[in-house]
Amino acid sequence: MHDRWFDGSCEHGGYLVSERLGNMAMIAHARKLVVSIEQNHGLQFPILKEKVIYNGVHAGDHLSVGQTLELMKEVEAALQSGDVVENMDKGFFAAMKRLCEASIETRNPIVF
Repeated sequence: MHDRWFDGSCEHGGYLVSERLGNMAMIAHARKLVVSIEQNHGLQFPILKEKVIYNGVHAGDHLSVGQTLELMKEVEAALQSGDVVENMDKGFFAAMKRLCEASIETRNPIVF
């Protein structure tokens, strides 16, 4: 019953944005990249490392809008670091940015 309601609950079928962040190998690669950025630039990525790319599997995890605001800062810092040069990496961070923007704009959580 909920699924039928959810599908028709709004013009976008209950989802504003849906992004594929990658498979387990891509998430492991993203984590190595973030650790490298931390070491090279002295930046910290607590939300990204502990809530998004801590492993390659999510089941019902979510980020509150407050966490999303912090995540957006982390994503922008990573993009500005100069270390994100490969298209695969740019795609991951661009997807994260779109998720953050949608969450912030609508005041809804990001759900994995």
